[in-house]
Amino acid sequence: MIIPIAIFGGSLESYIDGFNELRKHSDPGDVDAWFAPRIQPRLQGVNDAPPIGNLLGIGRHVVIRELVRRGLCQPGPLASYCWVPHARVLRVVGWLTGQTPTDPVDHQATSRWIAGRIDKHIEPGWTFHGSFDIPLQLLAQDLELQQRVLGMAIPDDQTEKD
Repeated sequence: MIIPIAIFGGSLESYIDGFNELRKHSDPGDVDAWFAPRIQPRLQGVNDAPPIGNLLGIGRHVVIRELVRRGLCQPGPLASYCWVPHARVLRVVGWLTGQTPTDPVDHQATSRWIAGRIDKHIEPGWTFHGSFDIPLQLLAQDLELQQRVLGMAIPDDQTEKD
């Protein structure tokens, strides 16, 4: 874990500057480019921090979700990237909808898939009051909560064992 921190830790202020610049725009553009400032046209000349998207992996969605939750970025087009495609969330959404994502390894597509299932099966644009996937993660981990909310527990093959 120390090597990844060393890779981008010295550029932390550059990422903050980049996010501050990007949040000024209503269209976020290529979300992957947020994590690779060198390829983000809007950041040309602003900073030259190394790309960290692959390093963060699924954590990219946590970063985006938290920027939106804290009001630092407007949800708009970012909302579909705020759903962290964690296995727990996929199991709950899969159980609720009877569907599974085609390629769960593709985090961006899977995050958008979750947003699409929520739009279709709960309500368009629903974000659990800005909490996105967090309530689904809590539901996946708590059998008593499942009983209260769903009237039953999600079958074992659909819940994550911790």
